[in-house]
Amino acid sequence: DDALVTGVLRRLERWLYRLVRKHGGKQKSGWSFDFQHLHMKSGALSPVKRFAFDLRDIVRRQALPGYRLTIENALGREG
Repeated sequence: DDALVTGVLRRLERWLYRLVRKHGGKQKSGWSFDFQHLHMKSGALSPVKRFAFDLRDIVRRQALPGYRLTIENALGREG
């Protein structure tokens, strides 16, 4: 159901925004966590694969006001 997915994404966005404000603040060098650690910290019940998909969507949309999000992997920037 689209409404359910939208609700889950909005909750994830709010949680991620609070986390980024707390840990990232205005650091020039940025801040990073791996997806597995974020998944564990979030308490999400979805599988890590789904959680990562939702995070990538948030990054794609640049959904956190005042912050620029990127995803990096071991080989360099993903998006």
